[in-house]
Amino acid sequence: MPLDTPQLERADKLYKQCIACHAKDGSGKAANKAPRIGGQMEWYIEKQLLDMKNGVRVNQQMLTIVKKLSPEDIADLAAYLSKIPWGGVKEE
Repeated sequence: MPLDTPQLERADKLYKQCIACHAKDGSGKAANKAPRIGGQMEWYIEKQLLDMKNGVRVNQQMLTIVKKLSPEDIADLAAYLSKIPWGGVKEE
């Protein structure tokens, strides 16, 4: 995926902390009970992250990460993740 905007460049750096559970391509990892987030709709990702940060959606594993995210970080991540192909990126 081309990182052709400052927003996507910032999000690429932020997403590195998510890879352990959600995989590099956003496909998720069943062993971690982490869902596929790559290719999800931008508004949905943003809402879920904000709900977790604000305590509307409780997820203790995610809380450690989302509590540190600014609204700009959340918007950047949502934009970035929405651009990942839903089927994931095949690594060779």
